[in-house]
Amino acid sequence: MNNKTVEIDKIVLDESALNLLQMADFIHGGFGISPKFPNVSNLLFLLRYYDISGIEKFKDFVTLTCEKMIFGGIHDHLGGGFSRYSTDQKWLVPHFEKMLYDNALLVILFSEMYQITKEKIFRDTVEKTLDYILRVLTNKEGIFFSAEDADSDGEEGKFYVWSKREVASIVQSPLHQNIFCEYFDITEVGNFEGNNILNIKISVEHLARKYGLDVKEVNSIIAVNSTKLFDIREKRIKPQKDDKTILSWNALSISAFVKGYKITGKEAYLKTALTAVDVIETELKSKEGYLYRIYKQGKAKILAYLDDYAFYINSLLDLFEVKTDPRFVELTSNYTDVLIKHFWDEQENNFYYSSDLHESILTRTKVLYDLALPSGNSVSISNLIRLYHITGKTII
Repeated sequence: MNNKTVEIDKIVLDESALNLLQMADFIHGGFGISPKFPNVSNLLFLLRYYDISGIEKFKDFVTLTCEKMIFGGIHDHLGGGFSRYSTDQKWLVPHFEKMLYDNALLVILFSEMYQITKEKIFRDTVEKTLDYILRVLTNKEGIFFSAEDADSDGEEGKFYVWSKREVASIVQSPLHQNIFCEYFDITEVGNFEGNNILNIKISVEHLARKYGLDVKEVNSIIAVNSTKLFDIREKRIKPQKDDKTILSWNALSISAFVKGYKITGKEAYLKTALTAVDVIETELKSKEGYLYRIYKQGKAKILAYLDDYAFYINSLLDLFEVKTDPRFVELTSNYTDVLIKHFWDEQENNFYYSSDLHESILTRTKVLYDLALPSGNSVSISNLIRLYHITGKTII
């Protein structure tokens, strides 16, 4: 690696932040019209830009977007977790598939939102989403599956939607039924092919005033009856799982559990992250010290790509922040050495997506932009900076 120094002009950050806001939907949150994806990388960038600029409108937009996603149908209000994207502008009708990486990235985003705002809704959503990952997407070894399908019993979304009649048969108290259905926007007509996708359009405070109850009473009514519906839903035919383990997505999940531990203090979240690392080090590592990308049914295959190494290094650095075990620094240093030796492009001063250990191909591609997943190059830059401040070792 060469020693060329490059100055980054803050104007680049200014222009990037302003360009993102030009695409922003200030009514419903998110970017563009439809379909709408969470675009967590963009939201995290705007949070960091708010931090360095102090300009409130950037934080306010991220807050709006997070709240709209949390209240919307893209969020599974009974079981936790978020679908991959919304098919409409308002976050109401999701493509019901749930991806591990989306949920991990959203936990990271909501954790940072809680650290900034101290709003309980963000902490609660972090816990609910992590508990969903633990309950549904964690295998017996302690690492994570990739996804849940959108379909069950041959029909998209069937597992998640409800008719008003079905809800009324479960929530039989007229008062409870009125409050529950108003809160979750459940009607006879429905909002999805004659059925209802649960979403929130009205506040608990409004319902408390309307029915002359305390906020705690309304929250209790919603919680008790949500549990009833969840228990009934668990008896339905469940969506199939994609039960392979992908290293990069698991690494994001490790970071998510560390973030969750930071804001909640729940030891179970830290233990989950540590267990996942132990499994990766045991099952997804070659005798030569190289990582594998895929693990399924006891077999690891396909040498890891840039994002696998980058996200995993990042997760180990996250762990080191809360548990100062020198093992994590040793592992990050070793894997960083692998990246530099086998992925680095000396001519353009960035990383290839594949290594020189992979099968020879005509053109080795590069991913330089943050898309649904962060770029392995951008995460690697952050990793190098963090590792330098920990070790003092000059790599570049």
